[in-house]
Amino acid sequence: MTQFRKLAEERVYDGSLISVSRGTFEAPDGSTFNRDLVRHPGAVSIVPVDSDRSVLLVRQYRAAIDADLLEIPAGKRDVEGEPPEETARRELEEEVGVRAGRVEKLAEFYNSPGFSDEYSYV
Repeated sequence: MTQFRKLAEERVYDGSLISVSRGTFEAPDGSTFNRDLVRHPGAVSIVPVDSDRSVLLVRQYRAAIDADLLEIPAGKRDVEGEPPEETARRELEEEVGVRAGRVEKLAEFYNSPGFSDEYSYV
């Protein structure tokens, strides 16, 4: 079976959180198509459980939906070469003011691979 193939990619926007590219691809049947691609450095979330076995959450304003959400602490992987565990510890301390004891990886995944390369660790 013939595979899809990327022919070209051009950056069309470069922001502080993401960049956006326009990619041109070839389908197995030889036809070509374009896709808008969101490029993101990745993210880390942490599920902090205290000594009472309660999960600590933070209320965050999210501009994309113009609303506050109750979330587990999370952040962008914006320190080059920093291991995900260290990013998680840093985000927990920044957002909740708590230092993590034991940290275990629960999951890692692409958030929305249909249009973004954002890779997340929990």
